[in-house]
Formats: sequence, structure tokens, C-alpha cells
Amino acid sequence: MDIYDLSIKTGNTDLDIVIAEKSLMFEKNKIAFSVMCEAEKLNFMPSSDIYSLFGNALDNAIEAVVFLPEDERTISLGIKEIIGQLYIHIENPYVGELIRNGTALKTTKGDEAYHGFGVHSIKLTVEKFGGVLEICTDDNIFSLDILFPV
Repeated sequence: MDIYDLSIKTGNTDLDIVIAEKSLMFEKNKIAFSVMCEAEKLNFMPSSDIYSLFGNALDNAIEAVVFLPEDERTISLGIKEIIGQLYIHIENPYVGELIRNGTALKTTKGDEAYHGFGVHSIKLTVEKFGGVLEICTDDNIFSLDILFPV
């Protein structure tokens, strides 16, 4: 009955569930996932927002790395408190070109009417809690950095 391996303990049960769910995709697609989290500080955020924020971020990362050779499929997640701020960093390599549409990224999928809402949803969630989002795409490494006041 327990299909999710909840062996990763981040300090936040909701995030543990998201990671456990995504671990099925990590395993299926031979993706190395590393996590270093002090996620107990995420307790200010309702479950639905944690699922949305981290679910979208990890889904996007998974979709990006599956196009890489197996030995390059890596995703990392880090959460730590730094000087009164909760810092979240998610990083993965990618192949191809990411196109910016102003400050947003254009979807890499063909049908823009049904895709491209993940990063927008992440941005809305971050702003909802007074946070700041920065996306960097240097050297074919996609980095999602979030700062929340705590």
C-alpha cells in the first residue's frame, strides 16, 4: 500500500511527499537526485503551495534532463536559512536553447496554449509569500533560486 519511499526527511512532511512522488520518475528515468534541505522553515506555506511550487519545479527539471545522456541526468535541491532568509536552490543541466519572453521563459513544448504555466505558477507562489525568484540559464545549467523572508 505504501508505494512512496519516504526515506528522505527534509523537515517538512509535504515536501517529503512531493520528493517521494517524484522519486518514481527519478528512478524510471535514471536521474540522480541530490537533496540537502532544512525545510522545516517552509511550515509557513500551506500544503497546496508546497505541492505546486516544488511539484512544478521538479517536473520541469525532470522534463529537461531526460533529453541528456544518462550519466548527465542530475537534479539537485537545496534549502537553507541564510541571515533571516529562506534560500531555495534547484538546479539541473539541460540541452537546447531556452528562449526568454521578457522576464518569463517560453515553453519548449509545441503547444503554448496548454503549456508554459509551471514557471509562471512558481513565480506567483513565490510572490504570494513576499519572496523573490531568479532564474539563471548559464552554461546549459538551469538554476531556480528563491528567497523568502522568515
